[in-house]
Amino acid sequence: MSGIGRALAPALLWVGLSALGHAAPTWPSDDGAVVETLPARLGADRDRGRADPRGALRTAHAYLDAAREQGDARFAGLAMGALQAWRQPRRDPLEVVVMQATLAQHVHDFARAAELLRAALGRDPHHAQAWLTLATVRRVQGRLADSDAACARLASAGEAVYGAACLAENRALRGDIDGARTAFGRLLATSRDATLSAWLRVGLAQACELAGAPDLAEAHYRRALALSPTPYARLALADLLLDARRPTEAESVLAGMAPGDAVLLRRAIAARALGRADASALARQLTERFDAASERGDDGSHLRERARHALAVLGDAREARRLARRNLAHQREPADWLILARASAALGDRDGLRRLRARMNDLEIRDARIDALH
Repeated sequence: MSGIGRALAPALLWVGLSALGHAAPTWPSDDGAVVETLPARLGADRDRGRADPRGALRTAHAYLDAAREQGDARFAGLAMGALQAWRQPRRDPLEVVVMQATLAQHVHDFARAAELLRAALGRDPHHAQAWLTLATVRRVQGRLADSDAACARLASAGEAVYGAACLAENRALRGDIDGARTAFGRLLATSRDATLSAWLRVGLAQACELAGAPDLAEAHYRRALALSPTPYARLALADLLLDARRPTEAESVLAGMAPGDAVLLRRAIAARALGRADASALARQLTERFDAASERGDDGSHLRERARHALAVLGDAREARRLARRNLAHQREPADWLILARASAALGDRDGLRRLRARMNDLEIRDARIDALH
């Protein structure tokens, strides 16, 4: 798997879960207790500023990896701080600009991400990472035609496998499940790299979910995890198991994962489904974390999770619908449509479901799970 390939795969996989970790402060009983140790501040790397863009990029990449692995938004803030010396995207080092766009995408500032990527691609029209990130941003915004165009440019930039997988994801979103499965199958047949194969399996699993085939999706997720047990694949499989009313198995999949908000949310859903004694405490902990994030002004990047918490943990479908509507104004991944549809169905809001399906139809998006709701 090429060096750029190793960088490309996480970009597609992480957009849907990238901002789940909005950790609230923990208050110890002992003022001298060490609650948590974050990596050292940027120090010399940041102070050297423009004289050392490679060092700043290494620091930013390390923090972004930590943000993805641990689901902690503070690491994303540190990554942004590492690159704060560069504020002129038409003149700054190109890799710095692309990394800044990747970080903007990570915190769901999609308009800023697209602006930075356009500047980068204006300077280098063959930059594969920039095309992939732009394709992902446009997909999340519900602009599939623009995403298709970026996928095609990704392929022409020398990353044919990722370009084809990118287009296959868009086919699945449009309801062309057979076409998507054929494309992923062809790519898997020629892959000799475990990490790449795992990534392709996750894409295939997601296509099966959109087609309303959870058993096939589960099989692909488990094969992906056998190849490379990424946090994204584990969370996706846990979601599928929770939807199938198999909370004990979902907890098993989550075992040992870093206790970020993404994991805590799913543990809370499982605990409520099982009627466990800790369900109330987990629900309260999540509420405190979300409230703390809102107080910090970090309100928009975790609306999907707040909506899901309201619906699946608190049992408040009306609040879930309100939050899901706000969320859908910014991002339009399958999970964003699905949480609004489920909240509307829980309220018996047939007109709301009809309007949602009409909006999806306008954007050429299909999801058998939503079609099955009444």
